Amino acid sequence: MAKSTNNQEHTKQGGNSGFVIERMLPLGKENAISTKALMGLLGLNERELREQVAAERNRGAIICSNTDRKGGYFKPTNKEELQNFYNSMQSKATGIFKALRSARKELRQFEGQQDIQDIQDIKEVTGGIVHD
Repeated sequence: MAKSTNNQEHTKQGGNSGFVIERMLPLGKENAISTKALMGLLGLNERELREQVAAERNRGAIICSNTDRKGGYFKPTNKEELQNFYNSMQSKATGIFKALRSARKELRQFEGQQDIQDIQDIKEVTGGIVHD
């Protein structure tokens, strides 16, 4: 049975050479490489870099980032660095889901209004006759 490329242990043993960015990163938050520097090394623009980071993360790479004044990308050296990254991402995700919840609620109202508008349009076209 073939090993999964999503298996972190397999990845760390060199089974997935597709982790270009993860392999380039320094260890530790204090050694983080800036977005600009990483863009230059890889010949990517910022959008492309973020997409590549996301793709590697989705395949199991551990790529931490921070947004403080010495922000950038790095591989964690300890549980605290990984936990801080996790907490930061969790907070962002929570904020995104709250925004989606509000948008979904508003969309439901529009959908309901659209249903009412459709019925009114049908009544107007059919002279008030609506068939269920």
